[in-house]
Amino acid sequence: MLVKDICDIGLGYRQEFKYAPLAFGSFSTNRLLDLIRTKVINSDDVAVCQYLYKFKCAPLEYILRDVKGIDEREVTRKMDSLVRNRILNSFVLTNAKDKYDDVNGLVFYCLDYGAILLLRCLIDDENLENWKATDLIMTGGKVKKALMCIDTFTQLKEVEFYTPGVTYASYGAKIKVGATFKQDDQIFLTEFVNKTDLMECGETKIIEKILSYEKLLETGDPQGWTYYFEKKPILLIISDCKETKEIMKKRLQGGKIETIQYGVCKMPEVKY
Repeated sequence: MLVKDICDIGLGYRQEFKYAPLAFGSFSTNRLLDLIRTKVINSDDVAVCQYLYKFKCAPLEYILRDVKGIDEREVTRKMDSLVRNRILNSFVLTNAKDKYDDVNGLVFYCLDYGAILLLRCLIDDENLENWKATDLIMTGGKVKKALMCIDTFTQLKEVEFYTPGVTYASYGAKIKVGATFKQDDQIFLTEFVNKTDLMECGETKIIEKILSYEKLLETGDPQGWTYYFEKKPILLIISDCKETKEIMKKRLQGGKIETIQYGVCKMPEVKY
């Protein structure tokens, strides 16, 4: 069955791509320059690429909502062109052996190597050099977490946002956070947990991941939070429903991390 609404993303859903993710080097600089010269790519497309680089994937409704200045009348044709020219890629989610079907399934857009090559020309970000096509491959639960990240960011007021996926090393532990937010002078290390994620990975594995923050947060040593931040961060756990939030609070109660805040992200209905 194909996902038709983000609220329907459940256990066992996987991606079916429009095109197989490109191998490194399959998109040339000359090809990119030709697309720019012929105006296949413009400044609006750069903004979409930057948005998808920051948040990993999104359906068209999110892109229209969040990326300013896009012509709604032309956006579907434009996105089809970017996918066809391998600047972007697209996928649907299915829990069966369905093929890519953008008529009956909700379409999610993501980067392809064309966008990476474009962004490398415009942004000084060493993470772009380490980007791999396999970064596109996600379970249904991870897709939902990416959308939760977008919704949390758009609902916060006067907040700075650092690209998700930053890795912090502390006493030999490498902690890859879901996202890092800054509000005034307070840093939030944010993890997104949804019911699908708990079912796919298991509660114990999720709890172990979050408890790895103990090595980073519960020390004043330069190998802990003081190495990265001037002020001690707060661990912010965002859940997709109250049930998931209560599970996390119960399981983490009595732990060493004292500065944990919990929230629930209400995801909008987005249908194909």
